[in-house]
Amino acid sequence: VGGTTSRGGWTQNTGTLVLTLHTGQSMPHTSDTVVSFVLTNPAAARQAVLPFVSAVNKPVAAQPMSSAVMGGLGVWTTLSVGESTAAISSSNTITYTLKPSLLLSAGQTVSISGLLGSQTPDTALLPLTGASALKFAIGVNSAKAAWVQSTGTLVLTVTVGQTLLSTEDTVVSFALVNKAAAQPAMLPTVATFGPQAIAAQAAAVGVLGAGGGYWITKTVAESTQANSESNAITLTLRPSVSVLPANDMFVTVTGLTGSATADVAALTVTGASAPSFASKGAWTQNTGTP
Repeated sequence: VGGTTSRGGWTQNTGTLVLTLHTGQSMPHTSDTVVSFVLTNPAAARQAVLPFVSAVNKPVAAQPMSSAVMGGLGVWTTLSVGESTAAISSSNTITYTLKPSLLLSAGQTVSISGLLGSQTPDTALLPLTGASALKFAIGVNSAKAAWVQSTGTLVLTVTVGQTLLSTEDTVVSFALVNKAAAQPAMLPTVATFGPQAIAAQAAAVGVLGAGGGYWITKTVAESTQANSESNAITLTLRPSVSVLPANDMFVTVTGLTGSATADVAALTVTGASAPSFASKGAWTQNTGTP
């Protein structure tokens, strides 16, 4: 700021920090620039905020940073879910892996909400399995949780003498019966309440998608962002159910708009799995759909 080094301009009401490069200094693209600063957190717990960062003069568009801060509420630093089957009316073992950012002590409840569509009726003593099942209980009943079918809510209560640590994963499984008819996968949220509050978060994939599938893996990468350059886009995909050859079975990627590549019925496909698609794909320029 001005002629003073190691300073940034702070505006409280907009939550904006402005860092001005000092004369003779730069932010290289070949190495990380690391700065720290101290702000006083809010007086009451709230959901964390996600900051954005941008640069002017040498324009770099505003982008969200990697995580939220200044929440006062905890977060799940690990939150993943898997299931054993998507078959209609089948018993489906659902496994959650959780790691809180703060220690959860005995008596704390963890609520998983939105497990909708299951045929499993209400029970105060749903059996738990998995490596961490004995961390939870209903009264004297170890490895049990309360289940409410109508809201799709499972409540886990940390039992006496146990904690959920912020330094290790907690892994717990439970079985629910899938819906009797096809439905899309649900995206349940996991939260805690009270003094050890963690804001509701959802895992990256859904569960209880009876009769259907979802993408377990769906990542995309590109070779360049340079204007008018040829850009190799790589998709990594893994469905929750096997996709088998059929006359009407295909994979569609939409939203790749803005490309200068004209429509083509047989766009060349490369990569380790290219032979699975006869090494060609149909491309529509105006919809961005291969």
